[in-house]
Amino acid sequence: MKEKDATLLLLEYLAEIERRRLFAERAYSSLFEFVVRELGYSESQASERISAMRLIREVIEVKDLIQTGDLTLTTASQIQRFLKTEKKVSGESISISEKLDLISECKNKSKTSVEKILIEKSSIPPSLPVEKERVISKELTELKFLVSEEIIQKLRKLENLSENSKASIFEEGLDTLIAKAEFKNKKKNEVKNKTAFKPSNNTEAQKVTRPAASEAHSRYIPKAVLAQVVNRSQNQCE
Repeated sequence: MKEKDATLLLLEYLAEIERRRLFAERAYSSLFEFVVRELGYSESQASERISAMRLIREVIEVKDLIQTGDLTLTTASQIQRFLKTEKKVSGESISISEKLDLISECKNKSKTSVEKILIEKSSIPPSLPVEKERVISKELTELKFLVSEEIIQKLRKLENLSENSKASIFEEGLDTLIAKAEFKNKKKNEVKNKTAFKPSNNTEAQKVTRPAASEAHSRYIPKAVLAQVVNRSQNQCE
């Protein structure tokens, strides 16, 4: 049996168990608990399969789309959770035609692309998460922050060109920015130091520290100096 056939058979099985509430006969409080504890699926796998099953129950065309591979279990689960949330917020169910349009738009799309479509159509304003740091180990810390789609595209392009991981690209980028900032600060300090030791252009200071040109080249000899020279030479020419 093919994998898709087996998946659809499982979804039909889950639909029947939920319809007849057979999970309660096994002393389980919900279908989710039955799938996790009785069938051995992880919580995320159980949630995904139950959501996909309920979407098929509401829109039968989804079964063929899963069979052909145009719609994955993950996408079906995303759409079903979106429809459930919208109904809870508005109090009204989305029409079958609107559901079909939404499903058609999400066909053959990646998980990320489907998330963007659903966020755009959501009546609930997206809540922006706070930037977080979480210590994983002595050497590793997990960072969470928002980036624009433009940055994501640049990051993916650099990953393809350099074959580096996101972490190594982030580290190299930080090293480059640190070196650039240090060089800029060094130049700034050099200019600051030159300015601090620059001679003053004050006119009065020039008068005190440097004689005027006329005084420097004058032939005038003070009388006291002249008398001392004459006495030393005994009135003779030296």
